[in-house]
Amino acid sequence: MKLGTFIFIMLVFWASITLQDRYGWSPWVTFPIGALCVWAGLFQLGKLTGGTPESRARKLRETIQAKIAAGESLKSLKLREADLRGANLSNAYLEGADLSFTKLSEAKLFGAMYSTDTIWPEGFDPVAAGAVLVEDDD
Repeated sequence: MKLGTFIFIMLVFWASITLQDRYGWSPWVTFPIGALCVWAGLFQLGKLTGGTPESRARKLRETIQAKIAAGESLKSLKLREADLRGANLSNAYLEGADLSFTKLSEAKLFGAMYSTDTIWPEGFDPVAAGAVLVEDDD
């Protein structure tokens, strides 16, 4: 059993027992109500914290891809440890971006422009991924 599932079950039991003690209701009534209350609370907590790591990663990918589609530069953007697996970063302006520890497996980088200041994840080959080195304006 996962820790999250265990905690959920314990919270449901706690809510159920609290309802039984406070109102004298039967466990057949309080258990479903307790479960619903705990689920609703956890749902709201997830909304407040931005959801699951997967949903946050998906939102980040969508935001970055929208910026690229709009022609916006990602110059000097700090994306350390971001999950960009499978993201379409083709034709992105990545000059000076910090992509260290970023997950880039299956990311599409064809035509993405980067500079010598761009920091890539260790062992990542931007040229093999289709990115193009551009000269600094300095």
